[in-house]
Amino acid sequence: MNTEAQVHGWENYPTATASTSGMLDDFHEVRELIGNYGDLFVQKPSAIHLQVYRAKEVYNVSSLESLESFLKGDGRETEGETKFFFITQTNSWTRLQISLEMFKMLCHVHGVFPRYFQSVLRLSLKTCKTYEYLGGGCFRHVSVAPDQHQSTIFEVCYNLRKFERHGRDVLDDPWSCRQCAVYQKYTTGAHSSAWIFIQLPKTTRELLGRIHEAGEDSLYRAPAAHPLLLHLLLLWSCEKTWEEYIRYLGNEITAINDKTSFLNNTYRESDVKLTHCQNICRVQWELENALLLLEANLDVANTLVKHSKSMHESTDTGVTRDTHASFLSEIEQYQRTIECHMRNIQKHLRFATVVNQLTLKILDFQNDELRQANSNSLKSLASQTVSENKAMVTIAEKTKAHSRMMAVATLIATIYLPASFVASFFGTNMVQYNTKADGDASSITVRKDVWVYVMVSVVLMVCTTISAYFLTRRLKKQDEADTIGL
Repeated sequence: MNTEAQVHGWENYPTATASTSGMLDDFHEVRELIGNYGDLFVQKPSAIHLQVYRAKEVYNVSSLESLESFLKGDGRETEGETKFFFITQTNSWTRLQISLEMFKMLCHVHGVFPRYFQSVLRLSLKTCKTYEYLGGGCFRHVSVAPDQHQSTIFEVCYNLRKFERHGRDVLDDPWSCRQCAVYQKYTTGAHSSAWIFIQLPKTTRELLGRIHEAGEDSLYRAPAAHPLLLHLLLLWSCEKTWEEYIRYLGNEITAINDKTSFLNNTYRESDVKLTHCQNICRVQWELENALLLLEANLDVANTLVKHSKSMHESTDTGVTRDTHASFLSEIEQYQRTIECHMRNIQKHLRFATVVNQLTLKILDFQNDELRQANSNSLKSLASQTVSENKAMVTIAEKTKAHSRMMAVATLIATIYLPASFVASFFGTNMVQYNTKADGDASSITVRKDVWVYVMVSVVLMVCTTISAYFLTRRLKKQDEADTIGL
């Protein structure tokens, strides 16, 4: 089939690919995914940037027309040649720097089986605002090419994930999850490969750049080279930071354990809080995610082993027994390394569970101490209240006795008050005693201006009564205002 025919009908992808490859069950699912996640791709032409490595040339494609021109011209399939298509993102949360139309054309021309779309669309799936979908998935497909040579086509695609330091000081967690989507199509008759990388790790991209600049394409074209060799480079490139990341999570658990085990202080000097338990739960959650990702990466390695065995069983791949055995040996070392990381994570998970239980017991003990202290405080307060009540009863009894004494004194004063008043009145100058010369008789004379005394007394009595009334009323209003303010 010529290139013109291959480019024609790209708008209907993945219809043609699904029907020719016998994957009609995948077609409907992928067609729905494409409609739902079209916003994963850029729409502005200025944001498009697709880079292609072919032979010793580097091509930068920035539009649908330029991609079509490249595929019809320099991008045509050549025997024994390897092509690399690099699709990037500015950040892990931004759009892919390729339009949906360009991506469909690229997949249509190279006959990419629809399962690859699932690997690509996982880049946009998120379980919440900050964490993306972490499920794995590695798919392989073997089919017969529609040409006169009846070549065999081996396809494989997967998502590969790792953790690396993001370098942003504003975040508490210095690590971020990075992922890439990989696709390879190997045709046995032409011994050619087409690779599509989305967000390839920086170290691997630099390695491919150095190989390309040096013209060392023999790495992929030599008879002794395995067609899946580059997958090994990808797997080992993403494995490098796992040990450091697992050690970081283990150190966080150890730091909390040092506080809860009182290694550097006593129980009274410790400061175990609920936040320590929350931090342990967060680390456990991150360890579970890391274990899930490692299982997904291990599934990729297992699938590549099956893919390599299928290639080795095929008579036209050129993969010798020694090449196949060497590849299996290398990938087995990777599998053992990943399994070692998984065992370390499981060890940290068990340790985190023990530390979490110890922290919860310490918090329970602190709560018991707090309840006991509160109980003792309430008992002491109740005892003080009883003592105060007894004192108040004593004061009330004394006040009652004093009141009785005052009542008796008031009664006595009331009895003697008229006599005192009469004695006081007759002792004033208002009353005069006249005694005769012979001493036989005397008389009492009241002065005529006694009315002044009476009037002044009455006025003073009235003024005192009125003043007492208004003063009492004012004090009562002030007491009411103070009560409302409380």
